Amino acid sequence: NWEVVRTKSSLRPRPRKEFAGVLYKGKYYITAGTVGRSGQSDELWCLSLSNMKWQELKHDSTKRYNHRMWAARGKLFVLGGRTMENGFDPHTAEHSIDDFHSYDIEKKTWSKIPICGDKPYDISEYCVLPIFCGKEGTEEPSAVIVWGGYSALD
Repeated sequence: NWEVVRTKSSLRPRPRKEFAGVLYKGKYYITAGTVGRSGQSDELWCLSLSNMKWQELKHDSTKRYNHRMWAARGKLFVLGGRTMENGFDPHTAEHSIDDFHSYDIEKKTWSKIPICGDKPYDISEYCVLPIFCGKEGTEEPSAVIVWGGYSALD
């Protein structure tokens, strides 16, 4: 049976859609998305599953939605998505983002990561699959597969 789980803090993220979320080491992280009529978000939030309290972390540099996020080696990785920061129509692929950022959980800092070799262009609404090839019981993916989605080339 399903049950409603309540958080234990008055501080919590605004309702949103088209955000990215990942579970990592007992915490659930969400970033960005669209929030009501006010548009897009660049917020990063963390829900501790041990005490069910939300904490707002440092914001990303770009408001985005329809992006994806995964976690490894103490970092959150965010790739692509879409933006309306320049007043663009949110339903056209021309406004997808081609950037790749990481958030260092311990240092609480964002960094832009240069992409080497072939890259998936500016991409949104894609699938990401972390690959776990390490010892049994390790929580860290050794690679990720990115496929599908939309780009400005479509």
